[in-house]
Amino acid sequence: MLGLKNFSKVSGCAQRGSHLALSVSSMSRAFRKHLAGCLHVVSILVDTHASHLQSLRDVCRRVRILQTRRCCSQHSRRPRAYILRTPRPQRKAASALDSESAARRFADSRFNSIQKRHDPDRIDIAISTPPRRTMATTYHGNCHCGAFKFTFTPTEELKSAIACDCSICSRNSYRSTVAGSGFVVTKGDIDSTLATYLFGKREWAHKFCKVCGTSVLIQKTDESGLVLVNLRAVQDIDLDSLALNTDFKGSTIEPFYKAPTSPDVECPPGSSRYSGSCHCGTVTYTLVQEAKLTTVSDCNCSICSRNGALHAMIQTADLTLDGAETGVTEYRFGDKKLAHTFCKTCGVFLYARFPTPLIMTLNARTFNGFDLGEVAVKKSDNKARSPEYVVPE
Repeated sequence: MLGLKNFSKVSGCAQRGSHLALSVSSMSRAFRKHLAGCLHVVSILVDTHASHLQSLRDVCRRVRILQTRRCCSQHSRRPRAYILRTPRPQRKAASALDSESAARRFADSRFNSIQKRHDPDRIDIAISTPPRRTMATTYHGNCHCGAFKFTFTPTEELKSAIACDCSICSRNSYRSTVAGSGFVVTKGDIDSTLATYLFGKREWAHKFCKVCGTSVLIQKTDESGLVLVNLRAVQDIDLDSLALNTDFKGSTIEPFYKAPTSPDVECPPGSSRYSGSCHCGTVTYTLVQEAKLTTVSDCNCSICSRNGALHAMIQTADLTLDGAETGVTEYRFGDKKLAHTFCKTCGVFLYARFPTPLIMTLNARTFNGFDLGEVAVKKSDNKARSPEYVVPE
């Protein structure tokens, strides 16, 4: 045996306090050569890091001093030395959407891998998370004069409105939705405050305010009493943002609507003739003018948005009315200069009269046999004009 203890240098490597016991006779030449190579590598590593040893000791000493001072400032007991560890970098917090997407991808991949393992021929099935539930929103509505008020809470988020093309819905430009069980009348009475209009099979009761003419709702006449709310009478709803559901085609249901006969008026050559009426036929009219109607106005003020009217500006002398003397109700508000006129029987808005008797506006939705797609619709932002509409108490 060859004993080497406290040797000062082995292959250029300074070592102290180490002990190496080797049996030279038991070593093969190849192993001795391998051992020499290993000692040479150790020598290089020690030489490389020896220069950093002193600086490492200085760092450790400073860390102990720093931790000792911090410990003394927080505790009255005997100071203790701590090793300062470098904190791990924190990952950026993932958003709720990223977490949900990651969880969904993991669930899909995990499920598919398990299915393939047990049944390679089985078709993969995607796992989807249930839709998020949103809190129900309660909407408030009213006729323009405030005589009738209500609230309703739809069962689903309000994203679309029903736009039926039947003869009465198209005249009133209904934008409806099912009120559900959450419909509550908060002011007025659904039967006495509102007028009721029935026609055809009398399956639906169209309800409008007797004072201002606002078409508030449609109610099923059977035992269900199902209520469709006219969203035009609901507060704080952007109708333009709602998708239109046109699946229900009321115009195809019998008995088919027959337009009332309009006054017979002579039409000079080169002039344009338009005939129209309310829905029930109490009020009819004929418009004869030189120019063809090319533009109508869609006003967003508090009363026009509720009436759903498209205003055609006309000369009063060009219009011939029949039945308006006793068949209409005029509604005035604000400065009371404009008279908004609707049929007493069916509630359809017909025209508006100005202080000057020379001009007036006619609701183009009441034209019979007329395609509104032939005219340009101009948006009028009268909602922004003062004074701002406030729901009456």
